[in-house]
Amino acid sequence: MRTKLIVLTVMSLLFFLLANGQNNTLMGNWQATNGTIMNFSENNVSVGSDTYTYAIQGYYLSMYNQQGDILTYTYQVKANQLYLYLEGTGTYILTKVGNSVSTRAQERNTYNTNRQVAGARAERLYGSLCNYSSSGYSGSSSYSTTKRISFDGRGHYQYGSSSSYSGNGDGYSGGDGGYSGTYKVVGNKGVILTASDGSVYNVALESWEGSGEITGLKYDGVVYAKALCD
Repeated sequence: MRTKLIVLTVMSLLFFLLANGQNNTLMGNWQATNGTIMNFSENNVSVGSDTYTYAIQGYYLSMYNQQGDILTYTYQVKANQLYLYLEGTGTYILTKVGNSVSTRAQERNTYNTNRQVAGARAERLYGSLCNYSSSGYSGSSSYSTTKRISFDGRGHYQYGSSSSYSGNGDGYSGGDGGYSGTYKVVGNKGVILTASDGSVYNVALESWEGSGEITGLKYDGVVYAKALCD
């Protein structure tokens, strides 16, 4: 019985040292290529103005925020570089830097929080995404509609549509000013749109770049993409 207790105690100690050693390799400041600083303390990691709780299991690093978003990376530390791999996005390489970061750099990082690492920032979604539909030509006439959602990269959006018709020597074009509202990017799960009248729309992510920039959304079977805009 005493032998078993000693073995269990030693195993527990080794597990603690291993976990603590993994944390120690991450402790400090790591800088991404765009200047963003990730600062690891014993239990938390700050990215720009955001703070996450993190946990390590083997080669996996999981980060959690207060909204319940979870990002799990495969990570590796080599010398003074930290490699973070996120499935569907790619590998990010950060370099170990000193603990002192200038106020100007901190302000820049707060504004330009790394979209690649944070994964749940409004800055990932900006510019216009469109949906285009056309009846094609029927005899000598055609009809088309373009729906456009414009995002400002700071949590506000505007929706509108335009239509055109031509045929039998006649033609017209017109537009609908649509509506505006706010949006929130929820990790890689999707986007929540809240219209000015209080209506809420849960929109799925259709496509995104390796940088994290969202280039396509899908709602109710309809795809809106940057590539479909004029």
